[in-house]
Amino acid sequence: MTKRVVVVATITPSIIERFVSSFVERTKHDDELHLVIVDASPDPSSNEEIAKLCMFWSVKLSSRLHLVRAPNKSLSGNWNTGVQAIRKFVDYICVINDDILFPPAWGGVDWLSRLIERMEIKNVDCISPQNHSPEHFPYEQFCERDYGTEDEETGMLGSCFIVKTAIFDRMFEMEQGKEPYPGLFDENYRFLWEDVDFLYRLRKCGFRALADHRVKLYHFFGQSVLRNPDHNQIYKNGLEYFLKKFNAPQSFHTVSNSTYYYVDQNGKATPFLP
Repeated sequence: MTKRVVVVATITPSIIERFVSSFVERTKHDDELHLVIVDASPDPSSNEEIAKLCMFWSVKLSSRLHLVRAPNKSLSGNWNTGVQAIRKFVDYICVINDDILFPPAWGGVDWLSRLIERMEIKNVDCISPQNHSPEHFPYEQFCERDYGTEDEETGMLGSCFIVKTAIFDRMFEMEQGKEPYPGLFDENYRFLWEDVDFLYRLRKCGFRALADHRVKLYHFFGQSVLRNPDHNQIYKNGLEYFLKKFNAPQSFHTVSNSTYYYVDQNGKATPFLP
């Protein structure tokens, strides 16, 4: 049986409560599925509330829920804390935002099982689903829709992706002495850009990533980012760090599905890939 873990970082009790409620209802549970919640809130009252919620959910998850404290860290640091806490015991690690809701099972197969199954069939090292938000259509309508495309080059989703645990170890070996956080998420990003950075490095190390848009999650985009009043400056700082770190083209750019695009000499938006 495949050992797998979902790692989610949070600072807001109401948002993580909604996330776990959806996770428990829409994810197939067995003895090999674990959920790691990284509590990054600096507020003691929030810490207490999140701890109480986790005690309640641990009964439903047969004690396979793990609460880890990592206050005042970057999102990358929170993810690293969760990954390091469980990586020795699982085969697949799913890193995900807390402002996500999950779809109902499709053909009797839940979202996580379907993505891992696709990884094995396609022999890829990292996979992500499709992303939709309230701006697209209501949640009820979202649950009824279906998408049937795949994109191996640029279609990754930073709010949720699954990586084979062994890839973290192999990236560590290949990046040691070259990266500030080899085989992990670069903690020099406060939040934003850490997914672009990691997926660029994953491909640079020769590993394959695939976006399976047939599996779709509902993302309340901004509840994990825009609630910070300094998000525009944090975005700018992350961009500058990314450009300098990878010597990326600094022409007019955009970021889509965790891929950096720049405008080339012909005016065409070109993905920046290793």
